[in-house]
Amino acid sequence: VIAPVSGKIIRRNEAILKDPLQVNASPYVEGWLATLLPSNWEKEAAELISGDDIDPWAASEAEKQRAEES
Repeated sequence: VIAPVSGKIIRRNEAILKDPLQVNASPYVEGWLATLLPSNWEKEAAELISGDDIDPWAASEAEKQRAEES
């Protein structure tokens, strides 16, 4: 699992293995994947992208993926 912060998975949602569509149907209630215990939250949280910076970042990441595929 790729995550924006480092840490240890301390709990996983076993129900998702039986009904993976819950990830889309109810991502915040039934469809969660794991609980992560962050190992360096203060530093890494300060580096997270938010607000108006998200669209340019997402476009840049999509372009990187396209370049890797070709």
